[in-house]
Amino acid sequence: MHPETTYTVSVVINQIAEELGMTPLELIRQWMVKEDTLQQDKGTPMTSYGLAKAINTAAEFVGFEQKWHPPGAKTLPDGRKHGIGIVAGNDRHGICAPGFGSIIMMNPDGTAYFNSGMSNNQLGCNTVTFACIIAETIGLRFEDVSCAVYGSVDSAAVARVQAGSSGGTTNGSAHHMAALDCRKQMLDWTANELGVEPEELDAKDGKIFVKADPTQFMTHAEVMSQIPKPIIGVGRSYDAYLRYPRQGFPVGTYCSRDGHRSGFACCYEVAVDTETGEVEILNSLI
Repeated sequence: MHPETTYTVSVVINQIAEELGMTPLELIRQWMVKEDTLQQDKGTPMTSYGLAKAINTAAEFVGFEQKWHPPGAKTLPDGRKHGIGIVAGNDRHGICAPGFGSIIMMNPDGTAYFNSGMSNNQLGCNTVTFACIIAETIGLRFEDVSCAVYGSVDSAAVARVQAGSSGGTTNGSAHHMAALDCRKQMLDWTANELGVEPEELDAKDGKIFVKADPTQFMTHAEVMSQIPKPIIGVGRSYDAYLRYPRQGFPVGTYCSRDGHRSGFACCYEVAVDTETGEVEILNSLI
């Protein structure tokens, strides 16, 4: 979207919200697809509710609801103007073709590597996008996941071609499923070691911990150094079908695509010197 168009939309949203006695965030929340939203004609789940999650995460991070004010209405003690804002969007590109694969291997030191059948000419899908998906799903740090081989199906599962904006969505879904496979194996073993049920555990930043008591944990490295078998995760890409029960619908229920594939949001809090035009970023989430 052109910057001038983005600015105009922002102004209109602020004006509508002001007329209704709401903040812009409250107004946007009335419009966006939420976790309980169904496709209005078919009554089926949507493919993604990521936009709502992204906006709410950004708002919480920057403290939007506590700090928001009408544009130009707040002056900081040093005389500069205060500004705060969130920008968000929904990507409608591409398809998610079923049947393409992923293989992820956990190393003895708790790190992970994967082989990708997709070439590496898509602005870092292998080294960044897929690594992020795998790290977040397994509960590792981004730097603990690496792409060992790409572009060769001699050592990797067959990947989707990079056409129709489908490489990232299709292969990303396969890596997600393979990462879930790794995660399940690790949580099942760790649960037995900690004397809890697997659903009582979570994983983040290289640790598997009890949600009710995070002081009870094992690192991924500790798990991998003690578990009696290698952990290899395998997965296949999926089309628009539920992989988890949701909203009363069973696994395998067809989802309405309708443009809801992924959501993103970023936020900024700034201080502006209106005399010099200098802008200082006080807080941000990108």
